[in-house]
Amino acid sequence: MRCKGRKNKYDFFIREIFELFNAACIKTLQCGSELAFDETLYANFGRGFGFKQFMKSKPAKYGLLYKSLNDAEVPYTYTSHIYAGKPASTPTENYIVGVEETVLSALNRYGAVHELKGRNLTFDRFYTSIDLADKLLEDHQMTCVGTLNNNRKGLPEKFKSLAGRPEKDYMPLFEVDGKKSIHSWVTNTKSGPKNVMILTTTVPLMGTTKDDEKEKPAIFKRYDFCMGGTDRVDQLMQSKTVRIKSNRWTMSVLCYMLDTARVNARTVALLQNSSVVPDTRDFGYDLVRDLVTPHIKRRVQMHGIQRYVKIKAESYFGNLKFYITFGVFEVSCMYSCVCRIFHGGGEGVLKAGGGGVQP
Repeated sequence: MRCKGRKNKYDFFIREIFELFNAACIKTLQCGSELAFDETLYANFGRGFGFKQFMKSKPAKYGLLYKSLNDAEVPYTYTSHIYAGKPASTPTENYIVGVEETVLSALNRYGAVHELKGRNLTFDRFYTSIDLADKLLEDHQMTCVGTLNNNRKGLPEKFKSLAGRPEKDYMPLFEVDGKKSIHSWVTNTKSGPKNVMILTTTVPLMGTTKDDEKEKPAIFKRYDFCMGGTDRVDQLMQSKTVRIKSNRWTMSVLCYMLDTARVNARTVALLQNSSVVPDTRDFGYDLVRDLVTPHIKRRVQMHGIQRYVKIKAESYFGNLKFYITFGVFEVSCMYSCVCRIFHGGGEGVLKAGGGGVQP
């Protein structure tokens, strides 16, 4: 139902549920040494709301944009923030302005419950800046690794230019009396040579990797490993999603929470005892069954419920019963297969129907 007093399209009526879900995810698991902050585009093709996003690089293309804080080592989402655009009226506390403020807000939510000191945060070039790196070091004692646009101010022209630099050329740049360092690597793409740069405040990993033919520097390999945390969660969410075809964006938000909760729950179960946890499909089936069983038990005990609904509910629990009414024998069994025997002319005619008793 819609909460009263909600005139702001950003502060939507399921805000309370969404914030409770974020708090539960943060409280359940403590992160390791690596965190990742990235964007998730949850597919939604509905109309009637103005904050649906289009991202060409994402598989879904259209949907709701979530900025989430994930674990880089295991598939787990700690907190997420939905991008709903600028509010129509007075902004609320959930409206965050600025790129750096979005990252710091997610960290502050997590830091209110668990310790952040000594962790490393990885993000892409949209969030990377020198100011954010300094704030993470000063406020949270955290290091960071992020790709950097080559048009940033303060970088030497020789460091940004590709003139005279061959393919796979690697050039580091260290801060004097500081912890920040910038690493430049020239790679060949379909559009030609490209200068890829990374800003980091960690102890620099020197050298190149030899597990592939790209000869990628070690710091770039670390970035690829850590940024895969959010992509791994997205892959697990989309493989067995509960998303339905609905034009209502509120249903999309609820489905996002259910998919995230399923991935988080299986990760927690694997960390507790990895030998007895089933695969993704079976775990999702068992989870849904445990969630709906109390509701089905409660509904069977309600008065005034239709007979065919009661037959289906009891067949779910495997109870084989006979219902005798006016010469009709209805046998309930598993998978809602109902056999009806109609007596006529001294001989019985057996008819089978699935999905309930038909008149």
